[in-house]
Amino acid sequence: AGFDFRRIEGYAPAVGRLLPDSLVAELAFVSSMRLRESQAETENEARGLRAYADRFTDEHLSRWVGRYAELARSKGADFYTEWIDLTVHVVELGRSA
Repeated sequence: AGFDFRRIEGYAPAVGRLLPDSLVAELAFVSSMRLRESQAETENEARGLRAYADRFTDEHLSRWVGRYAELARSKGADFYTEWIDLTVHVVELGRSA
């Protein structure tokens, strides 16, 4: 499951600043898929969007976000490290839902 981060819908100035293969771009993509899922007109459409977001999370985001958090913690704890740890937990919750 791949994605083109330039096609993410949202606040244009923020979307325009996304970088490929970044944590923010991948989170924005999953967020946009979940939003589209919640707005789907049919259960079949919602199921397809949910499956795609789940697959993307399993094949991309969840494979490296934990290691990213470990690296951040190894450099010292601060505000951003706490946010990365929270992100890891949210990603894990999303996988088990």
